[in-house]
Amino acid sequence: MANGTYVSATLSELLLQDKLLAAGVNNVHVEVFEQLPSTNVHVLETIRAWQTADAQSSVGGALPEPWLCITNEQTQGSGRRGKSWHTQAGDITMSYLCNVAKLPSELLGLSLVTGISVANALEQSCDIDVAIKWPNDLLVNGQKLCGLLTELVDNRKAASSFVVSGIGINYQPWQSDNNHLLQANSLPVTSLQDLLGENTPNRHSIVACVIAELQHNYRQFVDHGWGSFAQQWQSRDFLHGKSVTILNGEHREQAIAQGVDAQGALLVRSGGGVKSIYSGDVSVRVS
Repeated sequence: MANGTYVSATLSELLLQDKLLAAGVNNVHVEVFEQLPSTNVHVLETIRAWQTADAQSSVGGALPEPWLCITNEQTQGSGRRGKSWHTQAGDITMSYLCNVAKLPSELLGLSLVTGISVANALEQSCDIDVAIKWPNDLLVNGQKLCGLLTELVDNRKAASSFVVSGIGINYQPWQSDNNHLLQANSLPVTSLQDLLGENTPNRHSIVACVIAELQHNYRQFVDHGWGSFAQQWQSRDFLHGKSVTILNGEHREQAIAQGVDAQGALLVRSGGGVKSIYSGDVSVRVS
């Protein structure tokens, strides 16, 4: 323990593989970095190189998939709406790549399934109650614990899609010299060590639980669609019934959040009717 922080153990590919096997996951390629600009960018660039490669080139063979790319520190990550996503050394910052037999247009609700999966994993591994603020923030006691960014890429070599799920979990308390990173965040933040102290599970165990949930729930979504997740979302929906402010550039609109639809859009009641709000460049805040 240093300055009130329980120091994270170094990430180990071997330990991750062991924990994945214990969680029933035995088919994931694991790549561990000490530092990366962005795990999502690293995975997306690898996909693009593979998609454009000549069959005889060094990247023309099999793409590592499913693939867990994890880094001890991310320095130039980007979140939704172009926001920067820098994580501290010792947090949980990773991207999970899988190939699913659906076109991107058929996977519009999958980003919400990512949130449900990570929330379930944190609840199982850390015994905490997690809410989801549409579309991609995981909260505990109204404070942000985790951010998500799910990106879909059309697989030009098959009738399928690559799903790249970027996940950033605050594992350690924020250090004072990183406070400038919090100023652009509309939510107060927390971390697993803030919540659990010395009882915080190790990062390897948490990551394995997350991957197991993602694999199971992505398969379920592909086979059965959003309907099998609607009730889970309702039980974790932080915004439901709340008065919210919808920000779209300079435009502001007051509304009441009414849940989500099967395409992952936020439903809001405004001006006597209910309409769908898609994430895009829109920000939603509790009024």
